[in-house]
Amino acid sequence: MGALRTRSSLAIPLTWLFNVLGLLDLINAFYQGLSNNVQLAAAYYIPTFIVPALVITHLMIFRMLLRHPR
Repeated sequence: MGALRTRSSLAIPLTWLFNVLGLLDLINAFYQGLSNNVQLAAAYYIPTFIVPALVITHLMIFRMLLRHPR
């Protein structure tokens, strides 16, 4: 976030890196959650509502990065 505010030359590559790693982490966590037969109880809302919202956020950032003028 600081790199984007200071308009560093590393800002865009760092944003790509963290966005790709973050999305891969969400996908990994999703599949690990499916493979384990665990009772989630109240934590059921995390994969139901929060994870899809985070995936949408990552996709929006990818869209912004692809449309960013170099």
